[in-house]
Amino acid sequence: MELEKYLKQIIQLSEYELTADDIKKIQFEGIEKYVIDKLNLSKYRSTSIPYELLQKITNIVNNSIKNSKPIHVTVPFGGFKKWQLMPAPNPDWSEILNFIFLREYLLPICTVYKPGIILDYFSDEVFVSRMNNYSQEDLDNYNNKFQDILKYFKNFVPYNFKIKYSYIRDEISQVEIMKRFEEDIPKLKLEWNKLSDKDKKDSLQKTERNYKCDYSKISEQEKYEKIFDSCMVHEAFVNGKWDHDIPWAFAEDMIPLGFVYTKKWGIHLKSSVSSTVQFWVGVGALKFVENSIIPTILTYEQFKTLKPELVKINIFSADMDYLNKILVIK
Repeated sequence: MELEKYLKQIIQLSEYELTADDIKKIQFEGIEKYVIDKLNLSKYRSTSIPYELLQKITNIVNNSIKNSKPIHVTVPFGGFKKWQLMPAPNPDWSEILNFIFLREYLLPICTVYKPGIILDYFSDEVFVSRMNNYSQEDLDNYNNKFQDILKYFKNFVPYNFKIKYSYIRDEISQVEIMKRFEEDIPKLKLEWNKLSDKDKKDSLQKTERNYKCDYSKISEQEKYEKIFDSCMVHEAFVNGKWDHDIPWAFAEDMIPLGFVYTKKWGIHLKSSVSSTVQFWVGVGALKFVENSIIPTILTYEQFKTLKPELVKINIFSADMDYLNKILVIK
């Protein structure tokens, strides 16, 4: 089957072959410049890297190479699968397509730099049960299965490409992070009051879509209270001071990657070959365009509009059977 053949092909590791330009750059400008340029390739980025961040990345690369340490790349992410999506609470091909894309992005570094890289997925699940009303059982299910996927792919990376899976809760307990959120929320409520009515409405509507709840079973007042609290938890996570002593995915020797506008905190990449959708709030799919197959990640809205066909495949063993189907757009 053409589809299965294609999927098996992209799962397999394709070694990176140095180009003449690569060899020239290493010889005349050094391995440091080669690595930095590979991290800065426009083919993979969504936006350019700000000057300040590029200087920080340059320092991290230079120090790592000077000390013969792996280059530590982190991917902070939600740690859940958006509840309205068909695969939830399981991961799906969006996680796989994201990993394959990042493997291709980082592989040229491993080819020339023996200490290699660490690709560290960093799960934010510790506060999602309160923010989005997900059960801890569903969160654990998602994170455990995503780790299983990454363990599977350890068979398809070179020896110096290390895959790691970390949690915020490895560095701070759920009780402590919620305590710190509560300390920040009163100040954040004051900032909320300064927003325009339109900005408040937009934020509440977005949160309403993300919060897992049957709103028909609660009053309008209770609905508002739940959504507003969810907004404040999100603001506390993004803009609060909870991580002033918690480096998590942003330690001084780490290079963070992100898939929405990252400002100055990380390299803003695409999430797959033809998508910028964050993989945990999207579904993986394949687009047939003329004689080509193009991997992509769809939003929930795109999924509803495009109505892709769910196609059965036979690639994974029984313990990963939930991945033996993929969405196809023709």
